[in-house]
Amino acid sequence: MEVASDGEVAEPKFRVSHKESCSALLRDGEAFTAIAAGPTVIALGTSASTVIVVTLDGEFVCKHSFSDKLAVVTEICIIGDLVVHGNSRGQVICLDWRNSQVTDLSTSHAPIPIRSLALGPDFSASAGAFFITQKPTSVVMRSRSTSGHFIDTVIFEDSNPNADFDTMFHGLPAGVADRCEVDQRDLEQTYIRQLCCDDEFLFFPCKDKVYAYSLAKGRIIARMGGFIGSADGSDCRHLGVCVGGSFIVMYWGSQLIVCDRHDFEHRSFRVVHQYSLSDTQIRTISLIGEHVVLCVNVPVNVDEANEGGSSVKVKAIAAEMRVLTPGEDDIDARFTLPPSAGPVVAAKFSQAQIRTSVGRYLHAATHCYFVCPQQLYILRVLTAAERVQWLVKQRQFPLCMHLCQRKYTREQVFMEIAGMYANYLWSVGRHEEAVRIWGEVHLPSAPALYWNTFVERLDTAGKIELAVKWLPFNDRSKVGHEIYERLLLTAIDAGDFLTVLARVSRWPVLYKIGPILRKMVSLIEQMFEVLAADSLEGDDCAELEQRTCLLLVTVFKLFEFADRFVEAAQVLVKVARFSRCFVEILTLIEPWQGDDESYTFALATTLRSVLSLRPAAYLSTKRLWHILAPRKTATDAVRRRLGSFVGDHNVPEMGGDAMFLNATQLASHPNVRKTILRILLPMDTDRVLSGIAAERKLISMMEMMQMLEAVCDPPLFSHFKDVLQHTLE
Repeated sequence: MEVASDGEVAEPKFRVSHKESCSALLRDGEAFTAIAAGPTVIALGTSASTVIVVTLDGEFVCKHSFSDKLAVVTEICIIGDLVVHGNSRGQVICLDWRNSQVTDLSTSHAPIPIRSLALGPDFSASAGAFFITQKPTSVVMRSRSTSGHFIDTVIFEDSNPNADFDTMFHGLPAGVADRCEVDQRDLEQTYIRQLCCDDEFLFFPCKDKVYAYSLAKGRIIARMGGFIGSADGSDCRHLGVCVGGSFIVMYWGSQLIVCDRHDFEHRSFRVVHQYSLSDTQIRTISLIGEHVVLCVNVPVNVDEANEGGSSVKVKAIAAEMRVLTPGEDDIDARFTLPPSAGPVVAAKFSQAQIRTSVGRYLHAATHCYFVCPQQLYILRVLTAAERVQWLVKQRQFPLCMHLCQRKYTREQVFMEIAGMYANYLWSVGRHEEAVRIWGEVHLPSAPALYWNTFVERLDTAGKIELAVKWLPFNDRSKVGHEIYERLLLTAIDAGDFLTVLARVSRWPVLYKIGPILRKMVSLIEQMFEVLAADSLEGDDCAELEQRTCLLLVTVFKLFEFADRFVEAAQVLVKVARFSRCFVEILTLIEPWQGDDESYTFALATTLRSVLSLRPAAYLSTKRLWHILAPRKTATDAVRRRLGSFVGDHNVPEMGGDAMFLNATQLASHPNVRKTILRILLPMDTDRVLSGIAAERKLISMMEMMQMLEAVCDPPLFSHFKDVLQHTLE
């Protein structure tokens, strides 16, 4: 388990499992000596000339023993259903593991061990080519002639083979190599430790260089080397190569170098990352996903019982796997095997075809296998489900949700994790964060029952204000109207009139406006009384005017939402009286801390539109000049055009001394009509006169003159009379 620098447990990305069932397949004195991994199965070679086939998860499939029990399986490969292995007696044998059919691919039985083996992309039991190394510094391509005989072609041979050699079978049990009936020195000496073949190239290391052989061109087209003289003293006895995906990975001693995979037509190897171990040398490497796995030996202390029966610490050597991501200098993970497992004999990875979103197939290393003399270990990347389970257990919910969004196409999984996270946050008192999770993930598609539960939970905890940001603004079916009304009335009682206007603008038709109107009109009347008394001065008076104007704008929006345009026009006339404080009101928007950006936008839009709206223009737009006609016919015309909205939307009747009157009430209040006209004429004379003239069928010439005479001084009345007569003519 890795521990992060801040002391928290880091999220695991990999898992190592020990397959004890594979160890039970070995006989006494038998050991694993080679491993190969395919898309569906892996093959294990042993020191007793046996090939064992298991699934990618280590479950037994089949086992085949060959006649020469003294032949050690030195290298093994898989292609399709064919398992091909070379042994210490110089034989190359092909096994069809599904049909148990065996084909001998050897040219002679000279006891020269097969040190490395690789299969060409077109290989089959009866055709195609494969590559082997027997002599320490040469690579041979073996293929069939037209007559069916094998032909060996040397494709590479080092001209200077004199050098020290590395051990080929390091870590095998004592006595295994002695049973091979070959020269022990010849068995242990090799330059070319491995061959890696893909669809286009054969890669192999020799001495201090790595070569790329083109299968199509039949020649070496690139090489990279010169590692012997490295500063840390690394040498060719620990030189190897591994090819997979988009990487070519090479190592020598404690140095690791990663090159990109390309066609080598215009350039040789291109290094993309270099890494150096400071404490040990690399024994072998493999790949998993986009990561490189390094196998190293590290010193450890183990408990050992002495003669007295007490436990003492004894130094030992253990194999360790380190996972590194190319381009990063830190080790992603490390796993130390038990010292009793012994060193890693071989490591291979399984490549599976993964379909991408654009329809292409890519090869991805899904599992990495390590074989010790008598143990098999599997390293794999944790599945998304396993990582989710671990993150949930550690309560790392944000990372878990991020993982679900990237890996899961099933929305239900993500929503369940988000629900667990929100419930956890709520339980520890982080209510605002919990509501944010519910609001972002669950509420957008939630049914009415879920909404009711959500609102009830917040209401019970006294946190109903947290719901404001997430409440629907255009759907009556999700939340009851009483919630909206309570939130509006709470803001009114608190005197937060900017919030009231923002919420009214954001929620146009989701509540009954009667209780809201009664409350606000009552406040406006009180404010008008204070302003009329002229008891305030300076900033106090300016502030009261601003608050009164905000309430009037809010009432105007409520009347408009209820289609009560006659009353809305009267409110707008009163708003015009506060034009001197419009600029100050608009400056309040920026510092206001609203419920949400959408509420801030709604507030700004409403204020700018209403404060810039001229009452005369509004009367023209809504065709409301009738309300100035002192006749019953004017009221009837208004009702025919606008309909009767009294009682709709639970808007209360405002009769008697009410501040805002409907069309019927307005017809019986000539003083109200005169007041409106007296305010409108100085503001927009031409529009008012043209509006009245446009309704000449409803308002007689005599009535128009009477209204003008009632509200204007004699000189001004004379001017308006001339203008109006000219307009009507």
